[in-house]
Amino acid sequence: MTTEYVVYINTEESTAPFAMRKRTWDLMIQMHKDQYGDAWEGYLKPYKVLAQGLSEEHAEGLVKLMKAGET
Repeated sequence: MTTEYVVYINTEESTAPFAMRKRTWDLMIQMHKDQYGDAWEGYLKPYKVLAQGLSEEHAEGLVKLMKAGET
């Protein structure tokens, strides 16, 4: 079984894209659901998932390509 990764950005802060293990992403969402109840979606609204189900190499490669395109 391979570890899947998610690539995401924060659209409010215009940050560079980040890669994160999908399991970690899922745990982060669950944590916000538990902490904020019905308002959890509002808290995570600025975060946009660009790709998911990627291998670590593909996720890191996508992040590098996107960062290179910003310059």
